[in-house]
Amino acid sequence: MNRRGTFRNAIKNVLIIVILCAFFVALFSLHSRQLNPDFWSKGIYSSDFPAHMGVFTSGKTYSWLRYLLPFVQKSFGNNGVAFVIACAEILTVFAVALLLCQTMNKVKSYSTALILGVACLIEKSFWYPNVKYLYFGCAVTTVLHNTTYIFMLLAETLAILFFFKMVEDGISVIKWKYWVAYTLFLTLATGIKGSFLTCFAPVLLVLLIVDFIRTRCRNITNEVLIGISVFPSLLILYLQTLQLFDDTSRVIFKPFALWQDYFLSSQLRSIPFVLCVMVMFFKKYKGKLWYIFSLLMGFCGYAEFLLLAESGPRMMHGNMGWSWFSGYFVLFSASVSIFANEWSLFLREDHKNRKKLVCLVFCSLLLCWHVFSGVVYLRRLLNGSYYC
Repeated sequence: MNRRGTFRNAIKNVLIIVILCAFFVALFSLHSRQLNPDFWSKGIYSSDFPAHMGVFTSGKTYSWLRYLLPFVQKSFGNNGVAFVIACAEILTVFAVALLLCQTMNKVKSYSTALILGVACLIEKSFWYPNVKYLYFGCAVTTVLHNTTYIFMLLAETLAILFFFKMVEDGISVIKWKYWVAYTLFLTLATGIKGSFLTCFAPVLLVLLIVDFIRTRCRNITNEVLIGISVFPSLLILYLQTLQLFDDTSRVIFKPFALWQDYFLSSQLRSIPFVLCVMVMFFKKYKGKLWYIFSLLMGFCGYAEFLLLAESGPRMMHGNMGWSWFSGYFVLFSASVSIFANEWSLFLREDHKNRKKLVCLVFCSLLLCWHVFSGVVYLRRLLNGSYYC
């Protein structure tokens, strides 16, 4: 590598370290405030952290965080809890970078993947002056006020990473070390929060049925073994429902149960980037299992968010949106992979393709707006605003 290339890489690495350190400090500062009872006293939309810590210390085990966070709080106080949560979010950045490297076949730089990983974690629905909500009714990749979602997202990302590695060469050729890793992280994600499983399992079932029909039973052994990987998570999900639901609350079919007055505008501000990538590059990537699976996860999560709700006192919690967030996160990451692949291909081979340049510049502007909106949102939270 020449001197100019070495200097460029050094600058890039320093930039990444600065971004990650600044992101960590902002997250730690935010979570320290969210765990403060005075901050919670501002209202119910300040943070879910104190409520979750109260449930965890009460002995309920609907989430495996009940065994981690109370121990950290008892040993190191609220600042220790904030530190652990911020570390989980930074680790998610590294996990997303690994996921992007798995799907970005035209981009071999892990440092580039790290920068894009930060973008995936910080993005939010489009902000503009006097926007009513950046959270209610929107699709978001990251939730900064909910302990269970933050840790679930880390486990979810690793589960998806190892799942894509497992089926990289098709279901007929399963890499078993990745099957073990994927099953463990899927189980861990469900133990923390069941929302990822509810949009992952239906899509996995569709994939296995399609493969069963297409191959005429030739992959039946592998299909059964992949299906079995979901069973521990389904058992955990059942046990969670026994603690979360009673005679006054259950999952019901009720389209548009919440967010009716601003649902459409919130959705339109949430999906411009993924929609643009899908419209422009779907034909090229429709044969990629990782993209089709991500797309179906997004659709499945959206269907649950749109059509299902909880009855009784839990309805206003809006918990059916968590599956949509999980599916949207996987879809957004896949869209970023396609975006980076196409930019790399354009710079190396298609630099005279003006039409493609216009498409990529437009996608770049949309992605930058998502990231800018996320920075605005994080700043608002740091200033003490409600997360809604």
